[in-house]
Amino acid sequence: MRDSNSVEALSAREARLTAREQDADVSRCLMALLPPETKIQIISYIST
Repeated sequence: MRDSNSVEALSAREARLTAREQDADVSRCLMALLPPETKIQIISYIST
C-alpha cells in the first residue's frame, strides 16, 4: 500500500506530464487556439 506522500508525488508528476502534453499539442497545431467559427471558415476556404 502506498503512503499519502507517494500518491501526492505521483499525482503531481502526472499533472506535469499532462500539462506538457497539452502544451505540445497546442504548439503543433495553432488552430487549437482559434475559436470554432474561425476554424470552420479556414477549413471551408482550404477545401474549396
